[in-house]
Amino acid sequence: MLLLLAACALIADADLAAPMDLDGDGVARPIDCDDNDASRGAPPTWYVDGDGDSFGTDTTATAGDQPEGYAAQPGDCDDGAGTAFPGGIEACDGVDNDGNVYGGSGTGAADVTLGNGEI
Repeated sequence: MLLLLAACALIADADLAAPMDLDGDGVARPIDCDDNDASRGAPPTWYVDGDGDSFGTDTTATAGDQPEGYAAQPGDCDDGAGTAFPGGIEACDGVDNDGNVYGGSGTGAADVTLGNGEI
């Protein structure tokens, strides 16, 4: 019994951790998404995407596969409008479609007040 305990003291921490990383990607169980596939390590961060425009909010989840209702990238301008996301096409619809905080007010060059008060 004493011999067995002495042998355990000779096992290095790295040797103990090695069996927990079967695919050798540097991510041990239970964090590794797929410990049989070295190309899939730690689970990615997903961002809640309520409007389905492929841009999410700051609310996150981590999972090996993309959960339904989540996007791979953050930065949604307005998660209630599927036409509002970074790089979207600006329209005079009252929504900041491209996320630059300008435009979308419905008051563009076409809405100019003339000297006689007409629009």
